[in-house]
Amino acid sequence: MNKYTINKPIWDGGYKERCIGIAEYRLPCIVDISYKDKHDNLVYPGKYVVTRDFAKKFDKKKVGASVEVRVIPISKLEKHEEPPVLTWLDDKDKYIKELEDLLFVAVDCLDDIILTQANSSKYRSMAKDALLKIIRSPHAKGIQTRSNTKD
Repeated sequence: MNKYTINKPIWDGGYKERCIGIAEYRLPCIVDISYKDKHDNLVYPGKYVVTRDFAKKFDKKKVGASVEVRVIPISKLEKHEEPPVLTWLDDKDKYIKELEDLLFVAVDCLDDIILTQANSSKYRSMAKDALLKIIRSPHAKGIQTRSNTKD
């Protein structure tokens, strides 16, 4: 989808309120309005999505010699929500840390079994549980597992 920045709204587009004008050949698109008040704050923060069907609800206005735009009141625009990338990255970092902790538990248990030459069911069970949590993670789809132990 195309992205456009509107520098200044139309002060009265025939609707007695602030509007934007978008040429039909630019649709569908995502629009942000960069107009700021005297305190340098965005008057219309965020991004808005404009589809062809939505724009057809509003009047056309000829601008310049031959360009026609759809004049759309800003109050009628639909907010465009982008996926929260930072949240996803934070979740990914937490997930990786959790996997690292589980791997350390499994390795420590297996290391204790090797060093002490003890065939402790407690250590085997702890290692197996940690590894199964990693394998059964929702992000581990498609990993094939095989076990030759019965416990």
